[in-house]
Amino acid sequence: MSQDEEWFEEQALTLRSDGHYDEALEILYRLEKTGIHRAAIVGVIGATLYYMKEDITLAMPYLREAVLLSPRSERASLALFHALFESGEIDAAFDEMRRYLKDNESPEYRRLLADMNSE
Repeated sequence: MSQDEEWFEEQALTLRSDGHYDEALEILYRLEKTGIHRAAIVGVIGATLYYMKEDITLAMPYLREAVLLSPRSERASLALFHALFESGEIDAAFDEMRRYLKDNESPEYRRLLADMNSE
């Protein structure tokens, strides 16, 4: 990653942390086109759209792509799980959970399952 790209990524994350989501997304969309750290960038775009802008429809393709590009990323898997679950795609959400847990350990998924079983 070039120094310019690092600077832009830092700026995007700072803007996002400060609540300037649209400005952060603008930078992230530009970074996405470079192909550098694509899994991380699309993951941050998806998380920003889903958690901060509360737009599941726009977030979903980015969250799915983040999981495809980085299938062992717990963060990406959990974000996709929550988005699928919240959008009513319960079976798909649990398919994602099973996919991840098949080859990975996740205290967070285990906690979620325990919470769901206790309700």
